[in-house]
Order: sequence, then structure tokens, then C-alpha cells
Amino acid sequence: MSAIINAECLLYSTRYLISSYNNTTQSISSNTITAVNFNTDLVNTNWTTSRSNNTEYIAPVAGWYHVAFTVNYANTTGTGTSLNAFASINGGTGTNRYGDVYVAEAPSGRSTLSSFCVVQLNANDYVQVYTLQSNASAQNIGSTTAYLQNKIVVDRLHE
Repeated sequence: MSAIINAECLLYSTRYLISSYNNTTQSISSNTITAVNFNTDLVNTNWTTSRSNNTEYIAPVAGWYHVAFTVNYANTTGTGTSLNAFASINGGTGTNRYGDVYVAEAPSGRSTLSSFCVVQLNANDYVQVYTLQSNASAQNIGSTTAYLQNKIVVDRLHE
């Protein structure tokens, strides 16, 4: 009895993975949808296209991508503050929301919004994470403190 091994089964497709975080504070104005900054790459595997303003993740090739993100509000204050975060493709902030997470009334203190989604991207499409808060004053997200960092992972799923 002989065994035939299909060589294609032994090959892996090229991995496209980027993981980034923001190590500084970003101010989010009240009732203003704002793109979240991610200024430091933790892992970058074959992600050769550049980002614009540390907010856009441009797909190097077409395919399905897993997007996971965390937005950390440093200190929400005031009763009735709602928080929202979502991923978007090519800058759409209307109904084009993925992994949309919403907190109707955030507690005072630190608040974390985390979500993930799977999206289909064409080459050169880009993913951004946006956030919105309803407090009467600007609120800060991110920090130089590790547990308050905003984070994103964009990983192309294998074929």
C-alpha cells in the first residue's frame, strides 16, 4: 500500500497580521465620532502597506480578515454618559459598522469597550476603529499605562 501526500496540504498561505496599540492619551470630544489612534506596532507580519494618521489599516491583499479591538476610556464621569465603539471599512460611520459595541450608561471611572468582527476586504480597502461618547465634556482614551491602552489586531484568515 502506498500513500500519496498532496503537496498543497503542506503549504501555508502567506500570513498577514498586524497588532497595534496606542501608548498615549487621545481626547474624544462629546458627541463626535472619532477615529481611534494606534501609534505603535506590537506585531507586523507581511503588512507592508502604510497607515494614514495611525488610524487606517490598509489590506495588503483581498480576503477575509478577523478584526479585534479594545477602546479604553480612562475616566468617564457623570450620569448618563453613553459609550460606543465600532470598526468600519473605508471610513463609513453610518450604517457601515462592524463589531458595534454600545454602553447605554457607563459607570464613573474606567470603561472598556471590546469587540471583534470578520470582514471581507479587497486589496487597499482599509479598516478603522471609531468611538463616540456623550458626556458633556471631552473624555480621554488610552494611556501610557499598559492596562488602559487601546488595541487592535487585524489578521487575514487562511484560505
